[in-house]
Amino acid sequence: MRETALLYVSEPRFNAALRVVGEMFYTMLLETYDQWPAWPESSTRMELHAALADMRHLQGFFGTVGLERNLSSLPPADAELSRHASKVARLLNQTANVLERKLERGVGAGA
Repeated sequence: MRETALLYVSEPRFNAALRVVGEMFYTMLLETYDQWPAWPESSTRMELHAALADMRHLQGFFGTVGLERNLSSLPPADAELSRHASKVARLLNQTANVLERKLERGVGAGA
């Protein structure tokens, strides 16, 4: 589970339960990965595609936090954090764009 989703589950018992289920699911996947069909790309490329998807999720999350100062009256310290979140979203976008281009060009795939 992503922390960005779990933060909305404020009941400690439910939050803990979701963490256990997430850990169990991940462990089950790792224990049975050798029985799954072969990946269409190398494990490195597949891992980077997964990381890119997570990066895009975080980019959107930081972007949303960055908009809060425009949509709500925030205390000055929170408004500054919101501004910083916008900067982080832009940096994540730049980094993700570079990784995306490298994956699309086939860097590391013999191309």
